[in-house]
Amino acid sequence: MASQLYVEDVQQFFDTTSSSYAIQLHISMLASIDSQLDELGLDPFEQQLLKLNTIAHLLTMAEGGQVKSESDMDGASASYNVNIEGQGFSATTFGQTAQGMRGFDVISDLFDKPKRFAGAV
Repeated sequence: MASQLYVEDVQQFFDTTSSSYAIQLHISMLASIDSQLDELGLDPFEQQLLKLNTIAHLLTMAEGGQVKSESDMDGASASYNVNIEGQGFSATTFGQTAQGMRGFDVISDLFDKPKRFAGAV
């Protein structure tokens, strides 16, 4: 059974400055693969986590990077921007998490195999 994902779910999972509209577009795009994820036998929790990590990755790439925070045992903390490294889903921790999950093949097919040249072949 496909996992229903809402804008609020994304906003709670990932701190983003993206508009609700932009988030909803990503949710709608990923809804197109629900039947394929169901066929793989992913339970709704797995589907939701895969979609959340994928959306967080896409929004992170669109916003230009990630912020990491560290703190020591005395309570001092520091936050810094992490440059996007690598390509594709390897560029963010969210993308790396998604890559390690069952069902990522379906996500990968959605992004890595453009069909715009299919008519020319």
